[in-house]
Amino acid sequence: SFSSASQVPLPHFPFHHFSHSHTLFSLLISFLPRWKFCFFLSLIFAIPTMVFMFDPAKSKIKSYLIIQGMDLRILFLWIFATIVQIVAGYPFYRSAWNALKHRTTNMDTLIMMATSIAYTYSAIIVVVAIGRGSASPDVFFDVPPTLIVFISFGRWL
Repeated sequence: SFSSASQVPLPHFPFHHFSHSHTLFSLLISFLPRWKFCFFLSLIFAIPTMVFMFDPAKSKIKSYLIIQGMDLRILFLWIFATIVQIVAGYPFYRSAWNALKHRTTNMDTLIMMATSIAYTYSAIIVVVAIGRGSASPDVFFDVPPTLIVFISFGRWL
């Protein structure tokens, strides 16, 4: 029995065990297995990335310039790669960082180096192309979604 109204228990709420310091990402991860979530998220963005990269009619997409040095295709690829790199790549970054803190490396270190180098190179070359006002460059924004989708699928299995 409760002595006052302030001690009435709150109704059962599925998020009651989370503190306010948790992010939306940690809430999503807690309800889906980590590698299943990473796989499906990266797959959602890897499929259109592959279509943009290998579509024979990409010249039509390339004809829509956002600004000189960046067309619509590169903008979409950059957005998709950024989402995958940050959200689905988070467990890989975390594992690689923990390994580096112990002065060792693991497979996640290799994955994060490959995706980070491809992403960073592509971002720099797009910024340089915009600065110079040159044509849209060839980019490697397809690497993070593609690599993360295959590795997370293997870990999910």
